[in-house]
Amino acid sequence: MNASEESSRSLSAASVERLLESHRQFFLAFLQQRVESRVVAEDILQSAFVRGLEHGSELRDEESVVAWFYRVLRNAVIDHYRHRSASARAMETWGREFTERQEPDAALQQEIC
Repeated sequence: MNASEESSRSLSAASVERLLESHRQFFLAFLQQRVESRVVAEDILQSAFVRGLEHGSELRDEESVVAWFYRVLRNAVIDHYRHRSASARAMETWGREFTERQEPDAALQQEIC
């Protein structure tokens, strides 16, 4: 891939600058209203920036970079809650299996120990 092809596949410097200008004032506040803590919001924002830089080629209009990034953030929040929900279900299943676990009979336990 030559330099012109690579530059057309990533965000322009001006787009990255616009995103960075909005970082704390808008993006972090947007996330903090939607997740359980500032720490989680910061983690999501950092991951979204990485994802945004990786998928910058999807952006068609440089003027809409902020709106496009809000869409990336909304998807990141949805992914966060999906992952959290899946983890909670896995822990619930493990907890049920743990409490339903049967102790081996005394003879088998004595033999194992």
